[in-house]
Amino acid sequence: MVRRAASANYATRMFVDSGNQSGVALIQVLLITTIISLLAIRFTDTARNQLDIASKFEDRIRAQLLARSALNELIFIELSDNVQSVRVTGKEPDDLQSYKARINYWGESFAWGESISITMQDLNGLAPQRHPNHPIWRKLLHNLGLPSEDVDRYLGEFVDIQDPDVRSWRFGDIEPGKTSAGKPYLNGYAQNDVVLRWVFAESPSLLEKLLDFSDVDAPPRMNIFHSPTPLIRVLFDSDIANTIIVSRNENALNSFQLNQLLPPDFTPESTSRYTSDTHSIIVTAKAGNTVWRETNIVRLSPRAPVPFSVLSGS
Repeated sequence: MVRRAASANYATRMFVDSGNQSGVALIQVLLITTIISLLAIRFTDTARNQLDIASKFEDRIRAQLLARSALNELIFIELSDNVQSVRVTGKEPDDLQSYKARINYWGESFAWGESISITMQDLNGLAPQRHPNHPIWRKLLHNLGLPSEDVDRYLGEFVDIQDPDVRSWRFGDIEPGKTSAGKPYLNGYAQNDVVLRWVFAESPSLLEKLLDFSDVDAPPRMNIFHSPTPLIRVLFDSDIANTIIVSRNENALNSFQLNQLLPPDFTPESTSRYTSDTHSIIVTAKAGNTVWRETNIVRLSPRAPVPFSVLSGS
């Protein structure tokens, strides 16, 4: 009887130990399975992120290539009198000749193929920063609300910084040691818009407008037909401004008619109707969810061995 009881107790303990071990093993399996599942989820999430990054990188490269191709096509069309499409195997190329009619030189955006837009500004439509004596500067500052004494002061300093002598714009005086902004006199032409920023530093709102309406590489002869619409509306009364804006879109005025339309202070020597060789070109291209935008100042040289050069880019 004692042996039977002992055997029964032993069997019971074995059963209980076996049950405990099975429970522990089950928990271990569940923990391992959970860990593996978490790792799998993490790997999947990492892989998804990597694919997303790769996709965005690919879209960026595609958008960049589209923008660069559009820039090259635009320059090619500007340098060419005629463009003829040639059929290639399995695909008809874009008719670049038809794109020529879309081009404008006064900073209004135009479409260039699918998901590409271009804004081109001929610099001869902007106020020339290296030529502060151009009549547009005085008229522009007056029309922006500056009193005559401030216009004289601003333009006098603007001229003094860039002229080669040390005579002041004030008769009988010499240039001071520094400008009103505490900057040195260059006594040479500006190389960027820093000089404009120095002269008009005390009036940020005015400076912001002048930066939009001028350029350091703008030539001394302007073409009002290429001026941005906001600049035209500042320079002229509404009737003249509307006539210029409508006429340039319809190509309805010649140089003589333009000069007859302009006020007397815009002499034929200071403005004429022509296309210069230097343009600011902004190309915006979209690929997927990525938008690429680049700005280039391009100078065309049709007769040179290298027909164009990029002066700056961003």
